[in-house]
Amino acid sequence: ANDIVFRKSNFVCERTVLTNCTKSARDLSRDLIKILKESKRKLLIKFEEY
Repeated sequence: ANDIVFRKSNFVCERTVLTNCTKSARDLSRDLIKILKESKRKLLIKFEEY
């Protein structure tokens, strides 16, 4: 699969990248989702430890 999941809960599976997030998919901008669905678009995610 080519999908990743950021979760608000503590649930973890092979798709889980982050847990305890403050937003769910439905909280994201529909414009952002539309752009990310375009096959030639890429998303860079930077993780930092605090």
